[in-house]
Amino acid sequence: MPGLRISLMGAPRFVGPAGQAIRDPGPKATALLAFLATCAGNRATRSELVELIWSDARSSSAARHALRQCLVRLRSHLGAAGDALAADAEAVWLVSGAVESDLDALVAALRGGGETAILEASARVRGSFCAGLDVPAPEFETWLRDKRAELDLACAELHRRAARVLAGRSEPDAAIAAARRRVALDPLDEEAQAELIELCLRVGRAGAAREAYDRCAARFREDLGIEPGPRVVAALGRRFPPMRRAPRRPAPAPRATRTIGTWIGRAAVALAIASLSAQVLDWARSRPASVGDGERPMALWVTPATAEAATPLALVRREGGDRREEAKEYGRNAAYHPPEATLREPRLYPAGC
Repeated sequence: MPGLRISLMGAPRFVGPAGQAIRDPGPKATALLAFLATCAGNRATRSELVELIWSDARSSSAARHALRQCLVRLRSHLGAAGDALAADAEAVWLVSGAVESDLDALVAALRGGGETAILEASARVRGSFCAGLDVPAPEFETWLRDKRAELDLACAELHRRAARVLAGRSEPDAAIAAARRRVALDPLDEEAQAELIELCLRVGRAGAAREAYDRCAARFREDLGIEPGPRVVAALGRRFPPMRRAPRRPAPAPRATRTIGTWIGRAAVALAIASLSAQVLDWARSRPASVGDGERPMALWVTPATAEAATPLALVRREGGDRREEAKEYGRNAAYHPPEATLREPRLYPAGC
């Protein structure tokens, strides 16, 4: 049973022999373990490690001293898994059989592993190699960038095979998930995008295919300022024909400028309408009111001071009720006063006089 499990495809993780997670040992210690895991035989000389990780030291002796201190602290940090790391005066290595790495599973699956090995290795890939690792050493940054590009290509091929295996097993959701992991490694890879769309269509997920195309197109526009290439468009066009853009409507004609003559004409029309309305209103007021059948005229009380100028109102009481209502107003100066509000000498004017 391995004493140390190393996962480097994604953010680096370390697990002890009892399955307990080991805290991050630090950037340079993590860089040392990552470099050893990628070397042939998991072995590297001290000179290689010094030049790669401690190139920022003041001198070679200071760099070698920093390496020795890092090894001591790393063994202590790993605890029970510290025996997996060994060193002598010339080299540092990971003990064979005491370390298990996801890189070893990746290489074994691509070198002829069966379907089970391919699926297990694909499931262990969580992202790019040593994602988030930042070491202030120019030589290590260059090595990390090149190694990451190399392993991303290997993982893309691994995910492609896993998607094909899962599709053959009639597991569409898992197959699409594997294809999406491949796309996540390099969203600008048109071949990966096209195969994801084709896979979605092949397993009957037309909506997922359209969504994959929309995300691809948005990423291409954002990063490159262009549309996806013909390979991606053709993959979607097998199920969805290319959309035709509606022709643009001609721009509306500009509105005519309103001149002073236009406003004068509108004012004249408004004045004519107002004059006609006043004439109609005067004519309506000059017509006498009539009392309908079955209605009894009531008396109107006015004061002597206003008797001469007042125009009487016809008040009627309808049969079957005590409510009073005005029939029509003959003049604008008429005033109605109930008996209790009149002066001492009221005068009675019958309605209709």
